[in-house]
Amino acid sequence: ESITAAKGNCAMCLSKLGRDAEAVVINRELYAQIRKANGTDDIDTLVAALTLAKSLRALSSFSEARALLREVVPIAMTSLGGDHGVTLEFNSNFVRAMCMDLNATADQLRAAVDLAH
Repeated sequence: ESITAAKGNCAMCLSKLGRDAEAVVINRELYAQIRKANGTDDIDTLVAALTLAKSLRALSSFSEARALLREVVPIAMTSLGGDHGVTLEFNSNFVRAMCMDLNATADQLRAAVDLAH
């Protein structure tokens, strides 16, 4: 558990230094490890997914971030509820990933706006 926390701290530091590609590698690894150990609906797994989504967005990997968020948002809604901070942060990240993507379609942008309301 302390190794996982240390890796997470390293990924956060790399991201703050603008080394987002390196941070994504670590965050992908952490998400996979935590998901395997704890299951998909565990709060630690969901937080790891949120961290990975933020890293992907920082790299402008919007489609990959959206795909991950589409997978985990329903799980967060079911296990945590719609008013939980993690669920709300997922929704916020989904909207950001959609709106920042220059290749997003009008329908995708409308869906992001609907989700924001």
